[in-house]
Amino acid sequence: MSKYITQDLYNLAFCLIPDDLQASQLVLDAFRAILLENNIAAEFYLSAKKTFSKSSKNSSEYKLLLKKIYQMAQIRISQISVNMNDGSVFYKLTLEERAILVLRHRFKMSLNNIAYITNMAKVETINRLFLARTSVINF
Repeated sequence: MSKYITQDLYNLAFCLIPDDLQASQLVLDAFRAILLENNIAAEFYLSAKKTFSKSSKNSSEYKLLLKKIYQMAQIRISQISVNMNDGSVFYKLTLEERAILVLRHRFKMSLNNIAYITNMAKVETINRLFLARTSVINF
């Protein structure tokens, strides 16, 4: 299963929770959670095996994995102690703003896909993206 931790998935997890071990564990746990949910384990595993070998970032399996990483990060960030105040301006943004910036600029995702992953309306996603960019620029 660890072969599915691609650098992109790890980068997203690290942007959400800036701790090496926690970021790696977040990706593994998200993958495991998807395998255990809704009795889709076998289908998702076989589809993910093909998807990740081809690196198809537009596949529904890949977006589902990104969504699960984001959802689990929302829960975990309150459970662990990570100092977000020392370091870059980026880590002073909210978890949602960091996720939206990374998905838009690093992953080159459409606003519709980002809205799906973050479970926000497209209008809210656009607003958060604007606020995040403004916060980074005006720091």
